[in-house]
Amino acid sequence: MAKRILVVDDDRSVAALVVAVLRRAGFDTLQASGYTEGLRLLETEHCDAIISDLFLGEGKTGVDLMRARVQRVPVIIMTGMADLENSIEALKA
Repeated sequence: MAKRILVVDDDRSVAALVVAVLRRAGFDTLQASGYTEGLRLLETEHCDAIISDLFLGEGKTGVDLMRARVQRVPVIIMTGMADLENSIEALKA
């Protein structure tokens, strides 16, 4: 059975690219367009890992999603706007 990865990004084109790469690599994927949808999927669907953008719109971040998640699964935070403060916050979470 393929591992299932939840991809959360408010930029649909980036999310679609990540999903396409993961599917080609043999993963099952779920896609969420932001924090609220990502959290809902984590509450209703089994996931083996999460790949989330840092900034998710709605005033929320991937770190917020990591802290709120009900499933304790590995999380990868990606961003095109990295800085030291955000990196430290993600590592602490």
